[in-house]
Amino acid sequence: MKTIRLSLSIALLSFVALNAQEHAQPTNTADISPKHIIKIHPIDALGGGIGLGYERALTPKLSLDIELFQQFNNVKFDNDQSEINYNLFFETDVRRYFSKRKKVLEGFFIGGGVLTIYNNFDRLKDEDNTTISTDVEELWIGAAVKFGHQWHFKKFLKGITTEANASIDYRTRLGAFNRRSSNEIGVLLRVAVGYSW
Repeated sequence: MKTIRLSLSIALLSFVALNAQEHAQPTNTADISPKHIIKIHPIDALGGGIGLGYERALTPKLSLDIELFQQFNNVKFDNDQSEINYNLFFETDVRRYFSKRKKVLEGFFIGGGVLTIYNNFDRLKDEDNTTISTDVEELWIGAAVKFGHQWHFKKFLKGITTEANASIDYRTRLGAFNRRSSNEIGVLLRVAVGYSW
């Protein structure tokens, strides 16, 4: 009797273990969909900025995208003036993908979200060995609508993604740093390269 119970227990455990392995390891590697993407923005790097992004799948058709940009410029003019410009840009949006395939984070998408921009301009003027400094700070908040397309390389450069998007944003300047407040509408085109897993 003990031998029969032991044999049934071993058979049951073996069946459960094999069934779990079958569900844990997909038979076709094309069915594996990435859930995370880390991105860089090479065009911004050419202009002296650093742009990083992270995208996380929420459902098979929805994702959360977070972008952070930092730029520092020191420009010298011919009339003994120089300008130090520091920009910090943060944006987060939710994307909806419209691809007919059941792949996550791939194909045409439309998204919407919020953004924050901080600018600091320090203009220096040197006349007769006297330095005059004008320091201006700006804080902007707003919302953006974004659309674009994302591609995944599945064979040769497995895990690499590329993205091209355009966004239209409405932003307003807060009066905490300036006496006047104003509104702006901006258009931004971006290209990103990333790694997905």
